[in-house]
Amino acid sequence: MTLILGIICKDGIVMAADSQMTMGIIKKTGVEKIKQCGFCLWAGAGDVSCIQTIEKNIGTLPVEVKTTGLMDNLVGIIQRMMHSQRKDYVERYVDIYKNPAQIPLCEIMVCGYNSKRQPIITIITGNGDSVEFDDYCSIGIGTPFAQVLLKTLNLNNFVKNISIDQGKVFAYKVIKAAIETGNFGMDFPIFIWEIKPKGETIEVRKLEGVEINAVEDTTNWLNQIEQEVFSNVGGNNKKSGEKIEEQSGEGEKIIEDKE
Repeated sequence: MTLILGIICKDGIVMAADSQMTMGIIKKTGVEKIKQCGFCLWAGAGDVSCIQTIEKNIGTLPVEVKTTGLMDNLVGIIQRMMHSQRKDYVERYVDIYKNPAQIPLCEIMVCGYNSKRQPIITIITGNGDSVEFDDYCSIGIGTPFAQVLLKTLNLNNFVKNISIDQGKVFAYKVIKAAIETGNFGMDFPIFIWEIKPKGETIEVRKLEGVEINAVEDTTNWLNQIEQEVFSNVGGNNKKSGEKIEEQSGEGEKIIEDKE
């Protein structure tokens, strides 16, 4: 089971995912679902064998695509892979096995910049069709829950205007809440990657160590703020405001200390 989230920010793209993989009655945690190909990131949700087949095929791409590929060419390549895979599955499961209900399916999210240096998130369906997003989206069984959380956080009004650092906190907060609340077969740790222009090139990197710890600490601080606000509903608003201002300073200090 999976939840993968992509958010386009004013200075880059954030991609985050949980790390549990489920195959029948077997589960494995700590799985790196987000992969890099060129200047792009991609991840799959759905049937594990489908996703692994796509990963193997991407591994056979020319060196220039795997090192400097952009959204323009990578999305089309994965679309053709998915279409070919689907055709093979239909032939086997319908014509040979006579069991179309068991056809494996997966969907792929690809994040990155195109040749015009525009940030794009693309979802590729099991049929090889694609849908582009210029704000945020998610894939995986946890998507309905994640969308509710994103609406609650009012991301529609913030998207494209938040920094990539704020986007990381949004992503972590949503996936953390989904893992802790829903019985969707997701688990920690949460992995976060970022893509952002850097001079003439594009930087793609995974958050490690103190960086991911800082995001987690900031998320916990925000949760404390929410609890404080709720506990003071109908109470002494002045006291609540003073407390929030005090905690706001603490939150800024958390990020500074981690940096």
